[in-house]
Amino acid sequence: MKLKKYFIFFLLQVLVVGVTKAQNYNMGNLGTITNACGGNFYDSGGPGSNYSNNELYTATFCAPPGQYISFTFTSFNIESNFDWLDVYNGPNTLSPYIGSYTGNLSTFTITSTLGGCLTFVFDSDGSVTSSGWVAQISCGSTPPSTGDDCNSANPFCTGTTYTFANNTNQPNLGAIDCLYSTPNPVWYYMQIANPGNLNIDIAQYDNFGFPIDVDFDLWGPFPNIPTGCAAIYNGTAPSVDCSYSASAFEQANIVGAQTGEVYILLLTNYSNTAGTITFNAASGSTATTDCSILCNITNVTANPSVCNTSTNTYSVSGQVTVTNPPNSGSLILSTSCGGSVSISAPFTSPISYTISGIPATGGACNVTASFSADASCSYTQSYTAPASCGSSGLNCPTYANTSTSPNTACAGQVYYFDVANTGCNGTITFNVVGNYGSLWANEITWEVTSLLTGTTIASGGPGSNGASFNVTVGPLNPAVVGNIFTLYVYDSYGDGFYGGGYITVQQPLGTNLFPQITGNFGLQASTMFGANIAISPATITITTPTGPITSTVTGCNNFHVPITLQNVNLCNTINVNLPFTITCQSTGAVISTGSKSVTVYPSLPTTASDLVDISFNSSTCT
Repeated sequence: MKLKKYFIFFLLQVLVVGVTKAQNYNMGNLGTITNACGGNFYDSGGPGSNYSNNELYTATFCAPPGQYISFTFTSFNIESNFDWLDVYNGPNTLSPYIGSYTGNLSTFTITSTLGGCLTFVFDSDGSVTSSGWVAQISCGSTPPSTGDDCNSANPFCTGTTYTFANNTNQPNLGAIDCLYSTPNPVWYYMQIANPGNLNIDIAQYDNFGFPIDVDFDLWGPFPNIPTGCAAIYNGTAPSVDCSYSASAFEQANIVGAQTGEVYILLLTNYSNTAGTITFNAASGSTATTDCSILCNITNVTANPSVCNTSTNTYSVSGQVTVTNPPNSGSLILSTSCGGSVSISAPFTSPISYTISGIPATGGACNVTASFSADASCSYTQSYTAPASCGSSGLNCPTYANTSTSPNTACAGQVYYFDVANTGCNGTITFNVVGNYGSLWANEITWEVTSLLTGTTIASGGPGSNGASFNVTVGPLNPAVVGNIFTLYVYDSYGDGFYGGGYITVQQPLGTNLFPQITGNFGLQASTMFGANIAISPATITITTPTGPITSTVTGCNNFHVPITLQNVNLCNTINVNLPFTITCQSTGAVISTGSKSVTVYPSLPTTASDLVDISFNSSTCT
C-alpha cells in the first residue's frame, strides 16, 4: 500500500512539472518570462497547496511586442493585512506602482497599460498561510480601458466643484493643436444639459496643495464619445479651446453649447507630479452639464461578523452599488475602526468586499467606499462593531526596538516600514467538529499533528453511526507546538464517509478554518491549517514629516506598513527620522519604541525647467 501511494505521489509530481511546462507558472523568483500569453499563474503552492511562510518572490511577465498582458484572478485568498501581492505596471519594481492586494478578494483583472509587462512581488510573513491565488493569463492588441486614452475617457460635470486625480508616468502623445507636448495625458468628457455658454475653471495642485502647471485641449460638439474620439485621432475634430501656458489655473470656454452635445477634454501634467485637478463652472456660465453620467455610489452595505475569540477581531463584508464607475484605478474600502481593502478595475456593480482583522471594541464604526480615479465618488455607511470577546487578561506580544527596513528610499515610491515580532506568549485553542456518518462510522478516525514537532496533539474515533462530536483542543503553547497543524482523517475500509459525515476545524467555534473533509476520500484525507494565537493586538504609530501613520496587527505578526516619503529637492538627498511607538491594545502599555533614519533620494528632474544654476558674485556678496 505504501509503495502504491509513493508511486501515485511521484506520478502527480511528474504531472505538475508537465503542467508547468505548458505555460502554467507557480510564484517564485522567476525572472522575466517573455511571450507569457495563455496558461495560469498560481501562488508558490500551485493549484492544490497553500503557499509558504516567509516568502519574498519577484516575477515579471511580458506580452509579445505591441501587445498588452492581463491577469484575471478567479480566486485570491492570502492572509489579510499580513501577506501581500504588490503589482507594478512594467518590467521591474521601479515601474509605476499599481497597488497591493491582500485578503480574500472576488474576481478582478490587472492589465498592463505602459508597454506589455507586469511585475509581481509576493511577501508572506512568518505564520498563517492560505490557498493563494489562481490567475488566467491573456494577451491582446487592444489597449486596456483606462482614463489614459480618448475612448476610455472618464465623465465629469461642472454643476458643482469636482476633483479628480491627475495622471503621472504616462507616455507623451506629442504635439496636438496648440499643445507642443502632451505629457501624462488624462481624458474626460461632459454632456450638455441646458444650452448656453459654458466657462470651465481648471486648476491643478500637487498632493501638498502647491499649484502645478496644467494644459488642456477641448473638442466638440459630438453626438457621442466614439464619434468624437475617431475625429480627434484622425485630426478632423474641431478644437473649441486650447491652452499651453505655464499657469496652474486655466479657463476653457464653450460658446453656444446645445442640449445633448458631448465635449471631450484632454488635460496634461507637465511636471509629472501626483496631485489633483479641479473643475467648476465659472461665473457667467449659462449652460449646465448632465451630472447623471458621473460615478455615483448609491448604497454600501456593511455586515459585521461575530467576534473571533482567538484574536478579538472581526470582519465586515457587504456590497457597493454604483452607477458609472471609473474605468481605471481602485475601489478602496476602509473602516474608521481599522482595516481596509483595495479592489482593482474593471468594476461591475454590485461589488462585493470583505475587510478582515478589525479589532473588536464595540460602538459605532463607519465603512467608506471611494474610487482612486474619482475622489468625489464616495459613500460612507455606519455599523455597530461587535463587543470585545477577548479575555481582559490577554498577554502582550513583544517587538524589536529597531526597524529592519532599508536605510534608503526614493521620493514618491512606496517604502515599507518593518518591525519584527520578538516574543509571543499567547495560547492557541480550536475545536475539531464533525459527524462520523450514518453508517460504518466505526471505520472513521482522525488526528491533529503539529507541523513543528510532528507529534499528535489530539485524536478521535472510531465513531458511532450518526454521532456528532465537538472536541476542544488546547490551550496550547505556540512556542512548543507552533501554530501550523495538519488534520488527518482515516477510513480503514477506504471509501470515506457514508451518509453525511464530515470533519473540520473551527476557530472560533462556528467558523471553519477550511472546507469540510467529507464524501469518499479513500483511505486518508488531510489538510494543513494555521491557528490564530490568543494574544493582544498591537498598534504601531510612525511619525512621518506629513503626519502620524498607524497600523494594527494581530497574532504576533510582524509590522509591514507602506508609507511614501517625499523629497522635493531635485539636487540633494535628505535624511528623514521616523520615530515609532508600539502599544498593546489590551493594556494600553507601550511595548516598544525606536527610531529609523532614512536617506530619501530626490525625484529625478523631468524637464529642463527643473534644473537650476546657482552662482556667487564676490563683489556684491550675493
